[in-house]
Amino acid sequence: MMLYIAPTVAVLVVMLGVAAIVLYTTGAGSRDGLLRTVRWGAGLAAISFISGYVGPALLSESPQGPLLGIFLTGPAGAALGCVIGATRSIRLAQQHGTK
Repeated sequence: MMLYIAPTVAVLVVMLGVAAIVLYTTGAGSRDGLLRTVRWGAGLAAISFISGYVGPALLSESPQGPLLGIFLTGPAGAALGCVIGATRSIRLAQQHGTK
């Protein structure tokens, strides 16, 4: 199973690194901001991976159905989740004057 989630985990790690750099350069790089980014990234990655893996497996007869979750929806969810988490962290830091 670990082989199946490797592309999603790789994208998640890279995007978390990018998000950490962005958060620290904008002044929103607190522990809470990074944890918020991790939660959004991992949560959305898990939801999109499972829906992309299980959905086509149940709805299609094709053996390539689960590849959608492995190579497309899982990594895309990880990237989108990190972007959402970092954006929310920056906005919250600006609202609270933490910048």
